[in-house]
Amino acid sequence: MKHHSQKFLGFLLVTLALLSGCRPQRGIIPAAEEALRAPFVTLNAIHSNHARFESYTARFTGTATWQGSRHTVSGTIRMLHDRAIWISVTPVMGIEISRVIVTPDSVRFLNRLDATYFTGDIRFLNQLIGSNMDFFMLQAVLLGNDFSHFSYQSIELLNDREMLRLDFSERQRNPSDDDFRITHSLWIDPITYRLRQSNVSIPQFAQQMHVQYRALENISGQQLPVNMHISLSAESSVMELTLHLSRIQLNTPVELTFTIPTRYRKIEM
Repeated sequence: MKHHSQKFLGFLLVTLALLSGCRPQRGIIPAAEEALRAPFVTLNAIHSNHARFESYTARFTGTATWQGSRHTVSGTIRMLHDRAIWISVTPVMGIEISRVIVTPDSVRFLNRLDATYFTGDIRFLNQLIGSNMDFFMLQAVLLGNDFSHFSYQSIELLNDREMLRLDFSERQRNPSDDDFRITHSLWIDPITYRLRQSNVSIPQFAQQMHVQYRALENISGQQLPVNMHISLSAESSVMELTLHLSRIQLNTPVELTFTIPTRYRKIEM
């Protein structure tokens, strides 16, 4: 009996060894392999790791290239999540030259160089920068988030340059109230599930937007962009913006002041 038990134990050990040897080898990122079989799992992971806050403030410096001219830019960004984005541009000696506040349904803009202002909707901002973004798209770009308010159908998931890539052949804004559609590709860090690149095409307006998140840092336990490059192209115009973000703070009191001096002249669209 003892002899048979030993033979059985040996057979069992050899069988287990052969079975383990026949298992497919795992990559260095097992979670990425699992995600390749489930695009929606990856998308949910991205959304679970979105930047989350009530308020956000940061200083920025960088360069803007527009219509063939290159400019140094600096200033302050403040945000109230899903409610408002406030930007003050102060490139010289801390003297503000422009200020804009964007909400989901309005834009207010001050140009202190020529004493003008604008109040209206986001079409004004889109005309300036050559895009068709809405408030939530702009907020997502600044934070390195996906466009959560767009549809999730027609997704393909790939491995690309040691990153995950989600390709959307078509996305539509939710709720759908127009024919605005985009094609969209997202490059995702398979460890943090934070975006490293976002490419957007708007075929009906012949527009392209490319965003690279070149560096992220841990801010209050979240991975947030601190260095990004944005390129916008529409027909013959191209705008490029490189931003370095610093002094980022989350959930601290912020003021979104916006006062129009009486001598300023209103800009008409």
